[in-house]
Amino acid sequence: MRIVTLLQLRLGSFSLSKGMSALTIEIPLLGRMTRDRQFSNWLCSEPIAVPFLNDQIGEFTLESYEQDRAKEDFHATIANLLAARPEVLEEIEPYLFQYYEDCQNFVEEEDEVRIDTPKDVWKFVRIEPSFMISRRGYGDEKVYVSFGGGVEWEEEHGLQIVMREGKEVVKIGPYDGHLTNSDAFDDETLENVIYVRVGQ
Repeated sequence: MRIVTLLQLRLGSFSLSKGMSALTIEIPLLGRMTRDRQFSNWLCSEPIAVPFLNDQIGEFTLESYEQDRAKEDFHATIANLLAARPEVLEEIEPYLFQYYEDCQNFVEEEDEVRIDTPKDVWKFVRIEPSFMISRRGYGDEKVYVSFGGGVEWEEEHGLQIVMREGKEVVKIGPYDGHLTNSDAFDDETLENVIYVRVGQ
């Protein structure tokens, strides 16, 4: 088990391990990270158990971490995410159900997926534990975690879930790559809206 000191987290330092090439970097809590060969500003982790996904094995990617002036923000976000419990996803069941309902309005009857209650949505969701951690380029400029998966009611666009600082879900819906709905719709009034209903 890795032991990370509080000083390491506060300083936000990272180091090249002895004997490692410049392509490999040690990050607090995530351990050895490898620079992506295609995107030089991405650092990719080795497989790690994710507690709030019932210890499902996941991978983490840090975007522009080495260039960031406040690396401790990334470290805090990672710590929050790894400390999160399954309840963090239970809280978004109503929004997932709204996403499901909106999609059903646009499918033929024979293609409908039957989901009776918000708690039933998880039977039709497949989370892919691949986490992108990045700093929002504008607005609050905080560090966000984005991940996604597939849903049976919207196979084309799937699902995106975004957490602010690894603590709370702030956006769900079809995967569009944006970190907030205010960014997605260029509308500041949607800054704290988790899901935007179709036609809203």
